[in-house]
Amino acid sequence: MRRADEFHTFFDVRIEDALSKAGGDLTGSLRRLPASSLSNDNEDELAARLAERFALEVPHLDFDSVKVEQSTTMVPAEHFPITFSADPGKSYEKKTAIFRIPYRGDPAFLRCYHSTRSMNPARVFLDGSEVCFEVLSLRFDMDEIERDRDAVLAHLQRFLPPVASAVQAFNEGLHARAVGLIRDRKKEIEADSDVLAGLGTPVASPSAPPATLAVSPPVKRRVIRVARTDAVPGRTPDPTLDQQTYEDILTALSDYGKQMERTAATYAGMGEEDIRNHIIGNLQAGFPSGSATGESFNRSGKTDILLRHENDNLFVAECKVWSGPKAYLAAISQLLGYLTWRDSKTALLLFVRNKDMSNVLTSIETKAPTHAEFVSADDSGTGVFRFRFNLPGDPGSEVCVAVLAFHLP
Repeated sequence: MRRADEFHTFFDVRIEDALSKAGGDLTGSLRRLPASSLSNDNEDELAARLAERFALEVPHLDFDSVKVEQSTTMVPAEHFPITFSADPGKSYEKKTAIFRIPYRGDPAFLRCYHSTRSMNPARVFLDGSEVCFEVLSLRFDMDEIERDRDAVLAHLQRFLPPVASAVQAFNEGLHARAVGLIRDRKKEIEADSDVLAGLGTPVASPSAPPATLAVSPPVKRRVIRVARTDAVPGRTPDPTLDQQTYEDILTALSDYGKQMERTAATYAGMGEEDIRNHIIGNLQAGFPSGSATGESFNRSGKTDILLRHENDNLFVAECKVWSGPKAYLAAISQLLGYLTWRDSKTALLLFVRNKDMSNVLTSIETKAPTHAEFVSADDSGTGVFRFRFNLPGDPGSEVCVAVLAFHLP
């Protein structure tokens, strides 16, 4: 039976297309750099920073640490062979075996194929830092389960290495490509300067480049820091998320969002749950093991992303595909409904399929103040909006909600 969150491996996207898009993103980023950055920066150092920033991650599957667990699924009668007795129109609960393979890196590349697309792709789903697949055996027969398990593992072991090799070759060539692009850009700038100088009109000095054009080094693995709150007198102070850790989380989310935008074709067929799983995997790579989880219970429902420290919930986030201002306000209400007074720092992640991103950003900024629990708007950065809301029914219990929008048309 097919799970709603399953996808086909090595089937949807040509790896050449994904790498071509990533290379184009490198070129575009370098062309947006001001001339002053190219003339003042050491050429090799700038190329190294660009190469590190645009390097791609291919998932490594730890086949030596595969685990299995028993589960169940509902099977319609129409899926049973004639040797089984089943009433048409009914479904029956049957045992399944779920195999879990630890992974690290970007699982988006599990959708890519190199040269030859798999004509019999495996169906897998993501659960945190594990790639999982489910085997249904109506009789729960060991030989049948082993056969299907081995077929999926053999499929993954066959089709992943060519994709990994292509990504590795891309990464290894990034520095040389960046150097070539830098030199070509310098020549273009010099030629343009000669044209302007020959006009006989004084050339204006360039304005200072905006900070958003700087090439920053990648974010390293972070530590979760907690503060303490005395919100309830007479009790042991409860942990709350340290402000710097909150900023680290938002930076990690923003960075991964930009990576998704650079390879938007990879995420074109994904729903919000699939994208959420990718984000959770990224958070797990950047924060202590086991701290980031998905679909966790918190107050009145299941929140999409929950970051824990020891046994305490510190950060809550909700993921939504943008579907208009009304749904946006409803998503804020849904997120606020998940929170307790301890969850003071949160985020709402919006995946925007619309072509016109500017109108969506305007709606995000202007519609939030119309929410019944809105308190104030804080300073916002590019693609990140910061608001303060009260918890429903609890005036004065302000929470920070960062809204991040990622353009995935």
